[in-house]
Amino acid sequence: MLFHSKLFLAFFPTVVLAFFLMPQRRRWIVLLAASYAFYMAWRPEYGLLLIASTAVDYFIAFRVHEAQERLRKKAWLGVSLAVNLGLLAYFKYSNFALEAFADILGPLGWSFQAPQLDILLPIGISFYTFQTLGYTLDIYWGRRAPERHFGLFALYVSFFPQLVAGPIERSTSLLPQFRQVQRFELQRVISGLSLMLLGFFKKLVIADRAADFVDLVYNHPHEQSGFSVLMGSYLFTIQIYCDFSAYSDIAIGAARVLGFDLMENFRRPYFARSIPDLWRRWHISLTTWLKDYLYTALASSKRSPWRTRRNMVIVFIAVGVWHGAAWTFVAFGAYHAALMVLSHMAMPRIARFKASWGIRGRRDRVWGLCAVVLTYHLWTISAVFFRGTSITASLEMLQRILTWSGPAGAWQQVLARLGGFEPGILLASIAALFTFEWMSKDIDSRDWAIVLPQTLRPALAACTVVAVLIFADLGKSPFYYFQF
Repeated sequence: MLFHSKLFLAFFPTVVLAFFLMPQRRRWIVLLAASYAFYMAWRPEYGLLLIASTAVDYFIAFRVHEAQERLRKKAWLGVSLAVNLGLLAYFKYSNFALEAFADILGPLGWSFQAPQLDILLPIGISFYTFQTLGYTLDIYWGRRAPERHFGLFALYVSFFPQLVAGPIERSTSLLPQFRQVQRFELQRVISGLSLMLLGFFKKLVIADRAADFVDLVYNHPHEQSGFSVLMGSYLFTIQIYCDFSAYSDIAIGAARVLGFDLMENFRRPYFARSIPDLWRRWHISLTTWLKDYLYTALASSKRSPWRTRRNMVIVFIAVGVWHGAAWTFVAFGAYHAALMVLSHMAMPRIARFKASWGIRGRRDRVWGLCAVVLTYHLWTISAVFFRGTSITASLEMLQRILTWSGPAGAWQQVLARLGGFEPGILLASIAALFTFEWMSKDIDSRDWAIVLPQTLRPALAACTVVAVLIFADLGKSPFYYFQF
């Protein structure tokens, strides 16, 4: 079920009404049933995989917790890792592994035609797999005891607002909330609905309209000029941010209406001053998950710059591979791994340079603006790999940008193919969004509406609703991260 579908517009109010009318001790049943209905609306068999993954981690968690010997704990943890990562590897990486095997054998003189397996990737598997793995690892490290209520644990795994595309929630944060009393609070409901409305605006008015242009550019790379590729890449960075952060906004807002708090997933990433700063603001639930569960596991008592940088490379290769089963995503991860290592090496030198030249106050603001522009363009380069259909196509498009080459008139041809595309409306919407983000840069994302005087908030909400109704095409396209 899509958030931006007519079915969800009927589904969500029904769930909210049933949830608050149900006695507290039975509310989990409403949410669990709603969550499975939400997920199985795509394909009913998805529910079988979800319940299987849930059951495995529920029972293994007790074995991990009860094991007295460290070796036995590790063995049970290994079972959990094997099952979860095995399912993820089979559904997501089987075809890529076969193709990579063929790519490796080719230069060695051996011929191998990789078969194309007919495997349908279950929606959201990358997200709920990491969520259940985090739960098992928390128990292994003694951060929490196993959840004995199977229904509440199943709800933690399947909670419908964040099931398909995050945020990837921690068991220590979300599970206890299911035992708390949620009361209908008007202010909380208004806050949640406002955040959901912002998400619909990002997705339907900006992301989907930008996608029309981006798809034409990236699906026909040989026909593009350096200018059209650059414009397409700029718009893709806007599309991917507005699309993914829109899902997070709607998920967090929907949970808030029901009385639950989900973690912040985006914090104005395009105002970051460096690539490390951008990753602290982008897909926060994933980057902090990798930091807490992978980076920490790789760290040793013997710290050194070399080990730190090695671990950075491993983590960001994992970031790339998590996003997709293709060499383009491996290149995306490797590119950011290199930028992270270079940043780790350069940051102390930059700090000394700024101190020695007295860069502070107004000068620091100018420095910061330049750093934001540079960081954004470094991110845009990686977007060429993220969106590219192949390594060859990505490199060709990158070459077109750097050499400013390609067929003349490509930009005009793209606009002509789009027909009713109105760049002025799209640019105005983007400008409005980022102006608002700049105004609210010092405000907690959970209270973004307070950036405006209270008297203006209804007018802003009304204008946003009108924009969504005029320019939206409900259910036109799924959220971009559904494919991950």
